[in-house]
Amino acid sequence: MIKEDVNTTEVVRELFEEAKPYEKYRLQFKRVYTQFLSNVGFDENDFKSKRSEIKCVALHQNLILANTMKGQEAFLTEIRPIFEAAIRAETDTYHQNKKQLQTLYDFYNNQFEKEKAEFETLGPKLEAFQKNKPTLPDKIQEMDTIYARFMELQKTLKTKLQPDLATIQSTHLKVIRDVLDIYQKYHEQLVTVFEPCAQIAVKKKDPPAQ
Repeated sequence: MIKEDVNTTEVVRELFEEAKPYEKYRLQFKRVYTQFLSNVGFDENDFKSKRSEIKCVALHQNLILANTMKGQEAFLTEIRPIFEAAIRAETDTYHQNKKQLQTLYDFYNNQFEKEKAEFETLGPKLEAFQKNKPTLPDKIQEMDTIYARFMELQKTLKTKLQPDLATIQSTHLKVIRDVLDIYQKYHEQLVTVFEPCAQIAVKKKDPPAQ
């Protein structure tokens, strides 16, 4: 049952006013978020399913295909442990970064806009019920259902607005710094891992005697 002193339209207006800084930040940071994902080799599909492509695996397979038919088995044997180490480093880095970036992904996929739009539509409906109180059981049930959903959405939206904007920004900047730090360490790992490649000479088979 709707409380007599609750002006649902006013409740919606007040929440929308409270949400303005949050919405402004979401809009402004969205481009940074999207660009940053791209810069570190991610997109939103990485959070929906397991990534199947590991770049070092693809590179290793290409080298195998390019050299197997040329009699370079010794070369391939020498580079195998190098690529195994590189694949481990890339896989570990991917999982570390995915764990960090999950925070940003969750922020932009928390259904805020969808829930806010639904919340907005329920205010006037409930106000109409307040002005013309239903007497039929099915209408009373409809009103109670809408009011329960209205209160649920209000609580959900308030929870999303609860952290102050400075805290949200600080959290997101920390994610970016941590990811950049992980990538820096990964690149340093790759330099070390692939360093022996400079010492490996590809031995070409002598052409068959004519």
